[in-house]
Amino acid sequence: MTTTAIQPTASASVTGRHVVAGRVVTGALSAFLVVDAGGKLLRTGPSVEGTHALGFADAHVVLIGALLAAGLALHLVPRTAFVGAVYLTAYFGGAVAAHVRQDNVGSVVFTVLFAVAVWVGYVLREPRVRHLVLG
Repeated sequence: MTTTAIQPTASASVTGRHVVAGRVVTGALSAFLVVDAGGKLLRTGPSVEGTHALGFADAHVVLIGALLAAGLALHLVPRTAFVGAVYLTAYFGGAVAAHVRQDNVGSVVFTVLFAVAVWVGYVLREPRVRHLVLG
């Protein structure tokens, strides 16, 4: 049995603009997530208050920050970027559930946009994924 690698076609080829755009999207998202995870890990006032407002116990703040930091690290390493994208999507799904429980529609939309941004940045950076998604 032989395996064949997915080869990007001309329509899915990497251009400098795709890669740069993907890095910009991923970089902007990552900067925000580093601040969010860092705030939780360092237990800054706004991070603790925001987590409490969503109904989480004080003991969960650092754990949530560590989980976010782990997902971001996975996503930023090229070899594990796909697993990181899936992980962050699941993380944001939990965040959406927490915001829905609080009837916070604005935060639900914001969180969904972050999950979409994870994939937009990844698809733009990775030609094999772009080929799978766009054909």
